[in-house]
Amino acid sequence: DGDSTTSFAEAMASGSSNPFHTGFIQGEAPKSKNVLEVPYKGKNLSGQALKDQVDEWVNYGTIEKSAGDAIKNCVDRPGYLDLSDRYFVLLGAGSAMGPFLVLMALGANVIAVDLDRAGIWKRLLTIAKKSSGTMTFPLKKPQSDIADDDDLHASSGCNLFTDTPRIRDWVIKLYPDKKLSVGSYAYLNGALHVQVSLAMDAICKDLSEKRQ
Repeated sequence: DGDSTTSFAEAMASGSSNPFHTGFIQGEAPKSKNVLEVPYKGKNLSGQALKDQVDEWVNYGTIEKSAGDAIKNCVDRPGYLDLSDRYFVLLGAGSAMGPFLVLMALGANVIAVDLDRAGIWKRLLTIAKKSSGTMTFPLKKPQSDIADDDDLHASSGCNLFTDTPRIRDWVIKLYPDKKLSVGSYAYLNGALHVQVSLAMDAICKDLSEKRQ
């Protein structure tokens, strides 16, 4: 009945009867060499040269000392730059403020949630294929039934407003033996941002309560 209404809590509690299929892309790039390089004035700074430059930035006030310490920590501990054993759920994966590009570059396993628009998924999937990481994402039909890249782009994605319980149910079942880090990055203007924030909060709440 299109005229019926229900509370948001009731809608989330009822779950979904039409689960998403799961898409998966393995990046084709070799694993990163795990060396932090920062481009600066035509050079790529790394190692001691980067640490010296960071000290100059801190002394001048360009960056806070805590930021400088964090950068030098990554220079001294290259293992920090290998995220191949970590799993990240990005609600609003394509957001300009989100960490998608960095996570893909560091070989992470990203579970990407974003709007079902082909242009968004063409960008995300192209980046994922060229990375050393993996990307898992919701599909409207089995990946084995996808004809080509255009079909894949058109069949990917979901809507945080209208698919909230469905997205929650899909993520809950993914990689049950892995620890997930979940970030909320979707952004909209005005009242819509309140609504999408509520949806993302509800997903995060249920994931934290229903997964180990």
